[in-house]
Amino acid sequence: METLDQAVVRGTPQNMHSFATNVAVLHLTLCVVVGSAQACVKTEVLESANESERVRLEQLRDDCHEGLRLLRAGRSLDALPLLERVSKEPSSLVRDIRLPLAQALYGAGAPAEKALAAWETVDEPRDLVQARRMELVERLPIGRAAVLLGNKPQRPAASLLQARSERDGGATSQVSASPEIAGRIGVVLPLSGKLATFGNQVLRGMHLGLNEDTTLFVRDSASTDRSLVSLARELDALGVTAIVGPISRTKSRGMARAANDLRIPLIRLSVEDSSSEVSPWVFRAYLSRHSQSRAQIAHAKAKGARTFVVLHADTPFGHALRTVFVAEAEAAGMSIVATETYPSDTSNWTPFIKRLQAQSFDGIYLADGPSNAGSLLRFLARADIWGTRKKAVRKNEETNLRYVHLLAPAEWKDARVIEEGGRYVRGLVVPIEWPGTGANSTTEFSRHYRQSFGVLPELFDAVGYDVVHVVQAARSKSRVELVTALRRETGFDGQLGHVRFDDNGEPVRTVRLYRASSKGFVLMKSDGRK
Repeated sequence: METLDQAVVRGTPQNMHSFATNVAVLHLTLCVVVGSAQACVKTEVLESANESERVRLEQLRDDCHEGLRLLRAGRSLDALPLLERVSKEPSSLVRDIRLPLAQALYGAGAPAEKALAAWETVDEPRDLVQARRMELVERLPIGRAAVLLGNKPQRPAASLLQARSERDGGATSQVSASPEIAGRIGVVLPLSGKLATFGNQVLRGMHLGLNEDTTLFVRDSASTDRSLVSLARELDALGVTAIVGPISRTKSRGMARAANDLRIPLIRLSVEDSSSEVSPWVFRAYLSRHSQSRAQIAHAKAKGARTFVVLHADTPFGHALRTVFVAEAEAAGMSIVATETYPSDTSNWTPFIKRLQAQSFDGIYLADGPSNAGSLLRFLARADIWGTRKKAVRKNEETNLRYVHLLAPAEWKDARVIEEGGRYVRGLVVPIEWPGTGANSTTEFSRHYRQSFGVLPELFDAVGYDVVHVVQAARSKSRVELVTALRRETGFDGQLGHVRFDDNGEPVRTVRLYRASSKGFVLMKSDGRK
């Protein structure tokens, strides 16, 4: 379900003072209004209907319930036709369907004029309604506000249309373009679908870091009725000086191409490494897989490691991790003496580990997701391969035990890995972006976040906070100026640490390494100690 999170959020003194409280109230209010499961059709209307009419009314009731359910699930596009049908018979309904319908029109990406008209039919919750109207008026092409105001001078959004008309200079053309305006940031995040949790975490972090003179224009990248190019062009017309997002690898690449064509600075939130889409307009918030593997390899090399094997899942994720690790290991002068690939659905890793046992190696890189971590580590231990904190022992001829450097991707810093891996996680080293809420450097941010939203922040919340902070700190009147400012040598401080961007838009930031024990993950010092 979309709420104020998807509205234009303006950091003005009038509304930012109580934003943290208001956003929670608006979430709750809309949940109550949209989420009630009470009967949609009046009982007396059903009881007085003849048989054929009753069938039609029961279908109307079912459409109402299903439309509201879909809206609660964030599926505005699917909910819209159902709610539109239901709204045509208001006299038969128990409830006022206008607010859910307006929300569905907004979430489904309906034309700004149509959605604005729907939001003008409702008055409560006041802050949400005002936020929606503000954004929809801003989305109108230059000159259109004057036309709408002329057709209906007393409409509810008249003051907003008047202000927009004055900014447009009285133009009445349909030109869909706006000059770039400092303090305007476009946001393209998954606010529905399987990545919605992460998208909303980023957005909450951005809200928390907003200055009073910053405005966010938020779009749902999971919407199936809008292309990335269309979203980028719309944000371009709104005059944003930068775009933040998306999260998924595929959509991030598509948005990178669109941002490059439109010459809009883009700070994307995917972790894939740059390749053909390198552009002077594209930056990334997260550390690349290359930089993470590079830090792990440097640590192992400092402990004397010279040879590695790779055990990876036969999945796109596993292959991508293997490719990056091998490239960085070879660049560091390390030898990859063997790689083994196992089926993604296997539950027996013994045959693959046995083939690795024939090799002499100092370390092993496990390229898979955290769901298999505990099993992989147990199978390695059964094969007498254990993690070490010290110099690797390739093989003890008396016991057949082998102590090696165990490395895995950042996703393995997960409570499940400790719980399922038990004592077998000893010595495992993983790279981490954010130290979490227990670190001294994040205490104030965590306190402020919990006070505002009632929960503790996670990685995506911290990333959202840092991204909006960076763009605001590099505040510029034009996109060209912003690109230059983002690459300044002094860099920026944030929850993820001090960062600057190199010529390829990659973040230059110290990689935090964590070592696992049966009690949890512990941050390692820069020299490899706890």
